[in-house]
Amino acid sequence: MRVRRVLISLFIIVILTALFSCSVVGEDILYRLLLDWLEGKSFGILKVNVIPVDVNGNELSGTFVIRVHNFTDYDLKPHSDIVYYGTDRTFTLKIYRKILRRGTPEGEDSPRVIYKPHEYTIFVTSADLKYYGAKLLRI
Repeated sequence: MRVRRVLISLFIIVILTALFSCSVVGEDILYRLLLDWLEGKSFGILKVNVIPVDVNGNELSGTFVIRVHNFTDYDLKPHSDIVYYGTDRTFTLKIYRKILRRGTPEGEDSPRVIYKPHEYTIFVTSADLKYYGAKLLRI
């Protein structure tokens, strides 16, 4: 009976992976998440869409270089990790979800699992170095 449940679960995961791989994120990331899940690890997907704007809030066009640093557990590391570097404005990151505790966060009514927060800094620079900026992202 237990083997049957595991096989059904794997079949459902394979079907969901096939359905969502073309439209949501790349197949390679979903495949790696599936392998991590089978090893008992808890990872999540963070899809980031960067829209460069000027000081007035108007969207800028052109080529921009985007660099993302992971500052999670920065006090335990000698330096931050660069997790993305490129010119694509939409990219996907794989995040390790570490459970801190189960409880009720402030402002919420029902208890849930509370995960360790992650901190990323997104640096954006135009190709001609005319525009630049950064944003701290806490999730």
